[in-house]
Amino acid sequence: MPQRTPDSLAVEFRDVDSAAPDKILRCLDTLQTMEAGRAYKARALEHLGLGPACVALDVACGLGDDVARMKARCARALGVDRSHNLIAAARSRHPDAGCEFEVADAAALPFPDEAFDAVRVDRSLQHIADPSRVVREMARVTRRGGVVLGAEPDWGTYLLRGPHSALTERIEHDWVRTFQNPWIGRELSSLLAETGVGDRRQEALWLLTQGFAESELLFEIGANARRLASEFPEALAWLKAYRAGPKIPGSFVIFSFLPQMIWLDTALRRAHNGIFHLRPIANEADKSPIRETIHERAEGQGLRRGWLARRAKRGWAAAAPARGE
Repeated sequence: MPQRTPDSLAVEFRDVDSAAPDKILRCLDTLQTMEAGRAYKARALEHLGLGPACVALDVACGLGDDVARMKARCARALGVDRSHNLIAAARSRHPDAGCEFEVADAAALPFPDEAFDAVRVDRSLQHIADPSRVVREMARVTRRGGVVLGAEPDWGTYLLRGPHSALTERIEHDWVRTFQNPWIGRELSSLLAETGVGDRRQEALWLLTQGFAESELLFEIGANARRLASEFPEALAWLKAYRAGPKIPGSFVIFSFLPQMIWLDTALRRAHNGIFHLRPIANEADKSPIRETIHERAEGQGLRRGWLARRAKRGWAAAAPARGE
C-alpha cells in the first residue's frame, strides 16, 4: 500500500476538526456548486419523498446545505456531524432556515427508534471506519415505510482523462487507496440489506469535473503526480499537459454519487426482518438516459475496465419500489 501523506484530502476528512479547515470547506462548497454535484443532489432530494408533515435527518451533514434543502420541503430537518467546526459553520450559514444542527456520532445517533420519515447520508461513509454500524443506526431511527438513502462514490471507477499509462494507473491507484472505504458505493446494497429494510432502488451517475482547478481541489492530481516524479521521470511533463487539457477526471457516484461512479441507494424500510428487492427496469425508455450517459463517458474516456463497460451497456437504472408489498 502506498504511503499516505498527512495532508491527503481523504485522510483529513476522517477527522475534520484536526484538518486544514479552508481546504475542507473549499471541497464541500465545490461539490455544492459544480454542475454534476447539483444534479446528483437534486436527484437524491427527490428520492427522499419529503412532504409538508415529514421529519428528516442528514447524517454527517457537513455545512448543512442539504439540510436546508430538506427543510424547504418538510416540517422539520435535522443535521448531525461529529465535527464541532462543521456544525458551527452550518449554524452560521443557515441561521434563518429553520434547520436544527447537532454534534453527534453517526454510529450512535441520539434519537429514538423510528423518529424520522427520511434519513440520508451523502459521501461520508467512504471516510467512516465502520460504515455498517452507521447504516444500522440510520435504519433504526427511520420509521417503517420511511426512506433510508445513501449517496456514495465507487472509487473503483475513478478515471483520468487521456491515454492509459503506468503513471496514470499509479496516480489513480494511490488516490483510491487513501480512502477508508473506496468501494462503499458498490457495497451499499449489501449494507442496507443487512439492516432489514425493504424495497430498494439504485442508480449510478457519471460525474465529471470541469477544468483542472476543480479536479485538483477534489482529487489532488498535481500533488500525487509530483510525489511520483522520482519514480516516473515523465510525471511533471504529463502533469503540465494534463493541466492544459479539456475535461478532466470522472468516476461514478452510486446513490449512492460523484466524479467516480456515485451509487444512489434508496431503501424503503418495511420491517426489521424485511429484504431488498431489486426491481426490474420497466421498459427501454427507463434505462436509456443512464445507459447512454455511461456508455458515452466510457467511450470518451477510453475505459479499459470491462465490468464498467458491460454495466453501462446493460443500462444501470433504478426502478420505483412497489409500496404495496
